[in-house]
Amino acid sequence: MLNILLIEDSGVFREVEVALLNKIKNSVITVAVNYKESLLKIEHGDFDLILCDYHLPDGNGLDILDFVRQNKIKGKNNMIVPFIMVTGNNDMDIVKECITRGVNDYLVKPIQAVKFLKKCCLLLEVPQPKF
Repeated sequence: MLNILLIEDSGVFREVEVALLNKIKNSVITVAVNYKESLLKIEHGDFDLILCDYHLPDGNGLDILDFVRQNKIKGKNNMIVPFIMVTGNNDMDIVKECITRGVNDYLVKPIQAVKFLKKCCLLLEVPQPKF
């Protein structure tokens, strides 16, 4: 099984992203809708991939990324869990900051389904599903 954590506060984007992630064979999707809930799930879960919205009602994705990297949260094959930042903000300073702090990839909303799945499958090291 592939355990994926999606951290997204927007119901519309969450619904679309969950539907896309469910196309990945043998995936189990766990959802968190805010900073506090995401930290609890990360501490008590075992995830192969984390996708996180940049803006959350009680924090931001960089703080979650820092938590994951500082605590060396492990995923598949005992490697540091891959982390994709998903946001509506295409500000290059934020992109650079995410890269500096150790994000594996960055997607700008509205997401493109094929690109979204391609990046997820690449980090999960699984074949990309066909539409």
